[in-house]
Amino acid sequence: MCGIEDDFEEEYLEDEILDANEMLYELELAEHGDVQAQYRLAGIYADRTAVVHDVKKCAEWMRLAARNGWPQAVAVLSAAGLDASDERIFAAFSNCDGK
Repeated sequence: MCGIEDDFEEEYLEDEILDANEMLYELELAEHGDVQAQYRLAGIYADRTAVVHDVKKCAEWMRLAARNGWPQAVAVLSAAGLDASDERIFAAFSNCDGK
C-alpha cells in the first residue's frame, strides 16, 4: 500500500497501542486502590466499540468503585435501583447490553 492507506494503517495501529497502554495503566492504578481508575475501567469495559467490551468486568469494577465510595459509581447503581452490595449488578448491566 502507499500514500493515504499507509498513513491510515499506521494511525490505526498507533491508536490500538495507545488504547492498550491506557488500559494497562488504568488496571495498574485500579488494582492499587485508585477508585477513580476503578470507575474509568467500568466505563472502558462498558464501551461496546472497545475490543475489551466485557459486561461482567464492567459490573465488577462498577461495584468496587461504588463500594469504595466513588460518587458517580454510587449514582449509576442508585439510578438502577441497586447498591454496591447488590448481587443483581451483573444482571442489570447484562440487560443494558441486550444479552
